[in-house]
Amino acid sequence: IVFGLMTRKKFPIFILGKPHRSRFVGESWQNEVVTNFVWLLILASCIFVEVVFLFPTTQGIDFNTLCGLQFMQNVFGLPQQVGTCSQSSNLMSSDCVSCLASVVLAQTLIFLTCMVDIYFMFYIYSAVVGSIMGSNRH
Repeated sequence: IVFGLMTRKKFPIFILGKPHRSRFVGESWQNEVVTNFVWLLILASCIFVEVVFLFPTTQGIDFNTLCGLQFMQNVFGLPQQVGTCSQSSNLMSSDCVSCLASVVLAQTLIFLTCMVDIYFMFYIYSAVVGSIMGSNRH
């Protein structure tokens, strides 16, 4: 969503610094191409980090594996696990509720991390490009 909104602007604020009119005719579309390429590079970096580092951490964080709750029967193809929520009489116990809440909160934390990692990637790219520009000023 953020990527779509920021690339639809006429003058992206992150790459140009401040909006200004170009004196040259061909410079406007070249700036847009460079801006879109940089955002695509940042987005590709985010997807790479999520797939390689973040998504493998979610393996085993589900209701069946951690709590023993057979939520959608055998949709995922996992065998029934024995846990604090395995028996229907234990569904309202504090052990089962705390286990289910920890799974929900862990999945929420991973989802929120996926939503904000584009800002971290932007700052990393800004730091690298800024240090290169600063070292080239000599």
